[in-house]
Amino acid sequence: MENAKIENPYLTARREWNERYGEFVKAATLWMIIALCSLAITSVAVFGLVYIGSQSKLVPYVMKEDEAGRITSVGFPDQKMIDERVVRANLSEWVVWHRSVVADSNVQRLYAEKAYAFLLQGSPAKASLDQWYLDGHDPFVRMQTGMVNVQVQSVLGLSDKTYQIEWTETSVSKNGQPVGQAKYRALVTIETREVDSATILKNPLGIFFQTISIQQIGG
Repeated sequence: MENAKIENPYLTARREWNERYGEFVKAATLWMIIALCSLAITSVAVFGLVYIGSQSKLVPYVMKEDEAGRITSVGFPDQKMIDERVVRANLSEWVVWHRSVVADSNVQRLYAEKAYAFLLQGSPAKASLDQWYLDGHDPFVRMQTGMVNVQVQSVLGLSDKTYQIEWTETSVSKNGQPVGQAKYRALVTIETREVDSATILKNPLGIFFQTISIQQIGG
């Protein structure tokens, strides 16, 4: 007769106890892992939404018109699609806004706002323009004695970011008589960036000056 296996009742009870609570431990560990994974996924999703929400959603469009004024195409003004002639036209207009002195203070204020819309905070170009005004070239003071008419002669591209601009300034008395004339040359470097809602109406193409160097030429 085969010997029957004798079991210890204490060991059997202990084994049953361990198996019962071992399942609880495994389940708790599994749910902990699932909770940590869910927390990680939620954190990534929240940070992603915050990052996307912080990005600028303003995208200016460039519209081309034919001679009749009909829109022929619409596109985004990135660096590659901005026509070189448009860049030169913007630089020419900027010189007029910056250096002109007119009789209407409201127009003069608009000129100053447009000129500063092409400058970035903390840039050497803005520091140069601020210093120019501090050196006694306040147009609101100048308009009390006369005006300054600006005529741009040329805007020459020296590279894709550097331009040379030449213009003539004619000083006019309050009764409209010319009292002096001077020629100037500026060497500027530019960059293009996205614009915010405060700038888009004055600088829709996002052309910003990095540096500005102006000197008088001729006699």
